[in-house]
Amino acid sequence: MSSSAVAVTTATMAATPVAMTAAGTATAVATAITAVTATATAIATATAADPPLSQEPRPRTRFFFVPRFFRARLPFPSLAVCSGSLAAFIGGSMTQSGDIVTLGAGQYRLREQLAGSSYGLVWRAEREGFAQVALKLVNRAQMERAEPGLRARWSECAAREIAFLSALSPWDARHIVRLLDHGMADGLPALALELLDGDLAAHMAAQNAAGHRTGLAQALAWTAQVNAALAKVHQQGWRYLDLKPANLLVDLAGASLKLADFGTNRSLLDTGAHSYAGTASWQAPEQF
Repeated sequence: MSSSAVAVTTATMAATPVAMTAAGTATAVATAITAVTATATAIATATAADPPLSQEPRPRTRFFFVPRFFRARLPFPSLAVCSGSLAAFIGGSMTQSGDIVTLGAGQYRLREQLAGSSYGLVWRAEREGFAQVALKLVNRAQMERAEPGLRARWSECAAREIAFLSALSPWDARHIVRLLDHGMADGLPALALELLDGDLAAHMAAQNAAGHRTGLAQALAWTAQVNAALAKVHQQGWRYLDLKPANLLVDLAGASLKLADFGTNRSLLDTGAHSYAGTASWQAPEQF
């Protein structure tokens, strides 16, 4: 079974929010492609025209976004990093390899940034005498760029994840990433999680590149594991709002998947109107 088939089994694909005739669709597609291509050309031209500030080459990061409807028709992905480092965009420069983070059970030395988003940064970290962990920190740089009235959301997401994981019993962690330690780092919540072998999206990409196909039995096992994890989330009184391959972590030793990233959880008792949460490409169409 291909990675696309597994993804469809475990998450709902977003629908294109447009309705038009065939002729109208073709015209809209052609117009959008022309506009986006012109934008990309302008960015490239502007980059080439920028005068150097020094003799040393300086990494530059530029992003442009393309609607999902047009991704298959364009020669570049929906989020293109033209040059430079992703860490420069997500604010990783505020925390550096070698920094010490003190949580409830001890001190952790950061070694390598593994992942990042506008809300959180995940580092490989080590504590003397213990196995390495995945240390999740609030993305302070992005938080400080937000309006003052919105900054509390960063801490709330981390606190929500800690609350959910802390309430689980040891036997609940079979298909949910385990919380090993938590506390406050520079006044913001931080978590030490078990370190696994990457996410399902990266794993499937590596498998496909190596010419290995995922068998039906494995795909069905993964589906059952994800369902078991979601059932546990619901049993604890939460809704999980960001199901996607990037939030399914692979445990190669146990040939299993574990659900991760619970910052967007929402209480089952919260039935009122609320702001959007999740990843657009993996949301059910009725959310839009």
